[in-house]
Amino acid sequence: MTNPQTPTAPAHEQAQPTIEQLNSRLERAERKLKGLQWTIPGLAVLAAVPIFMHLDKPTAINAKSIIAESFAVQSAKGDIVAQFSADRDGLPSLALLDANKKVRLMAWVGAAGPSVSLLDPQQVSRATLSLNEKSDPSLSLSNADKLPRSVLAIDTTGSGHLVLYGTAGGLDLSAHKGRVRWTPSDGAPVDAVPAPK
Repeated sequence: MTNPQTPTAPAHEQAQPTIEQLNSRLERAERKLKGLQWTIPGLAVLAAVPIFMHLDKPTAINAKSIIAESFAVQSAKGDIVAQFSADRDGLPSLALLDANKKVRLMAWVGAAGPSVSLLDPQQVSRATLSLNEKSDPSLSLSNADKLPRSVLAIDTTGSGHLVLYGTAGGLDLSAHKGRVRWTPSDGAPVDAVPAPK
């Protein structure tokens, strides 16, 4: 039952909100939007932090074996500092590079056997240690002009062999039969210690 003293508004006026109500709703919506303008970027930053933290860490591969034709190692600056690969014949090689991106050490297994070479900044091999097909070792030292200057090796008889080269000629010392031979650049070889007959 309605109170006869309270006038009631017509039905079409009750359904429409007043200007004050609309203003109040608009202010609440604006406050919510202002709160969201900081919430959404904050959530984006929180989501991005773990991604950036993961980018700083190296990727670790946990496997018993990895098969590839080539591997490269890079520095923190992104420069390749080491390369491990196989040639066309499937023979392996390892190259180590310096800060100027020059190969300074090469190790490989050739058809005859393994070798290790030390290179200068101009990419000239200055020292090479290798084994031949009979697994006899040799060490060759060269100058900057790529000329061999000394060779220390085991010869075919299994004896030590030392050869020293210079601009005037070469000195050949062989433990096999105790030979000492001087070969001048402008003359015939001379046996300093004659080989026994």
